[in-house]
Amino acid sequence: MINRGDTRTIWVGVIIGIAVLVITLTGVWKNFLVFVGLAKLLPSFNITAPEGTSIVGVNLKTNELELGYYIEGDRWQVIADSSKAYTLDKYEFVPNEIKKELLDFYVNTKRKPENFNIDINSWRYWVVSQEMSVNSLVKVYPKTKKTFEEKEKVNSLPLYFKFGYTNDATIDFEDYNIAQDAFVPEFVKPEYESLKNSDHVQNILAWRDSILQGNKCEKFLTFANLKEDKAKSDKEFSVRLVDGYLLVDLKLDNVGKTQDYKDNCFGLVSYEDKDEISSEMYTQVGTKPDIRFSFDFDTDFDTPAPGYVSYSSSGWNVDPRFDDARLITSENSFYENLILLTKPNGLFWNEEVYFEKDKNDGNDGVFIKGRAIDVDYLREKEWHRLNHAQTSQFVFNILNGYYADYKIVKGGANA
Repeated sequence: MINRGDTRTIWVGVIIGIAVLVITLTGVWKNFLVFVGLAKLLPSFNITAPEGTSIVGVNLKTNELELGYYIEGDRWQVIADSSKAYTLDKYEFVPNEIKKELLDFYVNTKRKPENFNIDINSWRYWVVSQEMSVNSLVKVYPKTKKTFEEKEKVNSLPLYFKFGYTNDATIDFEDYNIAQDAFVPEFVKPEYESLKNSDHVQNILAWRDSILQGNKCEKFLTFANLKEDKAKSDKEFSVRLVDGYLLVDLKLDNVGKTQDYKDNCFGLVSYEDKDEISSEMYTQVGTKPDIRFSFDFDTDFDTPAPGYVSYSSSGWNVDPRFDDARLITSENSFYENLILLTKPNGLFWNEEVYFEKDKNDGNDGVFIKGRAIDVDYLREKEWHRLNHAQTSQFVFNILNGYYADYKIVKGGANA
């Protein structure tokens, strides 16, 4: 019978043999160094950790969600999956159980509050809710405020972004149905890109991690079957998230301390979608901001032909060279006219409009109350060559600039 010590000896012999074979066949010393580095990552065959070790946790960066222990100033050491007891200094636990408890704590603990809304600007807000997955802990659903959907007829694709345990978002979408020939812009990607470093996103991430050590809603964790000095331990611990590692230091219990996890611990006020566009924007002349689109028509000649579309207190003024100029009217909302201009087979598309590059007189572009809107990413690109994402970003940027000047009644007319 081969005992445990003999088994380890055999494994060491096999590993050394492989190393020697690699070095012999290649003659390259650096391959040996690579092998040594890989060997350090192998899980220990021991069922104990070095004396004095007390930090245990889960590596969220690996698909296997490894349980391991961490030595301050050193490195992560993987503990092999097991349903048998494992000794970590004076502590004893079952690896599979403690891994599950750590993950359940971070993923399934309900945040306070469980969901909330953020007021982004005059026409947009975000709905924030908790998800139950390591790679999808938070879902953020950006929405158009109801008053802009009703009065301005704004429409967009139902996309959202989400956060796992990192600070990088991924964009996803819900099922939706639209008419085959309809153009519906997508606002979530340009909106997130413009706000990813904002306080709004930082607050969402702080809420996600609010239950961790030192944060506003810190919650303590008790392990069901942890033993300390051979006796069952009911001590409570704080959980940290460090570089993708979910950690607990078993030496630092919270005996005599009170956790902050309770209702309203995060201290935010959720936005309610009750704002309204002031009736003045539709009843009084001159309340809507002026806007001017200055561009060039693509022609068969070397010299481009300047064109225009503008809105002022006197109404819409559309270059007569557009075959469908009559479609742009004051009976439409601003959003509806913008879509008529920018959609596939719309006015800009059919006349191959483009914004000239490095226009010396500064007149090629879009100007809201004299303020230039960034269109540099579109310059020298004929409109019919733009993809959906580029057109969506253009529409989003224009709406963001234009609706910023709308008069809004906060909380609605009856507030």
